[in-house]
Amino acid sequence: MQRCADNGGLVMMHAENGIAIDVLAEQALAAGRTDPRYHGEVRHVLLEAEATHRTIQLARVAGARSTSSTSPPRRPSPRSPRPATRG
Repeated sequence: MQRCADNGGLVMMHAENGIAIDVLAEQALAAGRTDPRYHGEVRHVLLEAEATHRTIQLARVAGARSTSSTSPPRRPSPRSPRPATRG
């Protein structure tokens, strides 16, 4: 994140609380809850919210912008790759 901040980039991250998910997944397996629907249940929305909050705070400490930032997007640097055009 610090390198991203130094380069003027935008941090985009999918955040989950892996430790908590591992505990809930282990409990689900031990209880025999192995159907695919339990995949989402062990990844509780509150865990994603907590991890997202943590990511935002880490980005702030690093001085980086995150996708939840209200800052306007920066212009691409001259070294940024240009989108391909159809010819």
